[in-house]
Amino acid sequence: MSTNRITDDRNSIDGKTVIGSATIITGKVESHNDFHLEGEWKGDVKLNALFFIAKSGRFSGKAEALNLIVEGSMEGDIKVQKKVEIRNQANVVGNITCSQIAIAEGAYFQGGVKMGDGTNVSPTFFTEKRKEEPGTA
Repeated sequence: MSTNRITDDRNSIDGKTVIGSATIITGKVESHNDFHLEGEWKGDVKLNALFFIAKSGRFSGKAEALNLIVEGSMEGDIKVQKKVEIRNQANVVGNITCSQIAIAEGAYFQGGVKMGDGTNVSPTFFTEKRKEEPGTA
């Protein structure tokens, strides 16, 4: 089991779909690009890529992704092929199926976690050590 963090280049928008903080969307999306949510999304997301929910991001629905990082709020059933990171200010309510999960100290999580094969697992907890980007504190 790898303990490496998920890579998320916040400054690059190449090959990434970005939903801005002033945007509210209802519906379903499927994509092979990374998806960066800063606004609000109600619906279903199916990605063969990273799903990143920023601090200002709010997601409600069913989500499938290759990897998932949550800094904002997420509610619903979540299925991730590889890794889930729930960062220190995140609020996640729902059941998660994944290969690996890490929950930062200070995050809120209510729900269940199962490995991809259906085995219940305990999350790995970590203390956030990344430097905050200027203007995000």
